[in-house]
Amino acid sequence: MTDREEHNHAEFKSYVEKTINNSLILEVALMDEGLTVASGGTDNHIVLVDLR
Repeated sequence: MTDREEHNHAEFKSYVEKTINNSLILEVALMDEGLTVASGGTDNHIVLVDLR
């Protein structure tokens, strides 16, 4: 199976959705602890936290 074929599978799409949802949950939890999330939040799997 090629990468392109894999991206078309519902299983992969579900995995991506869960990954993004988990990053949003992490973002909220970090902000609840008083940390600042850079750039106003995330819309992918990366959460950038300002540690200054």
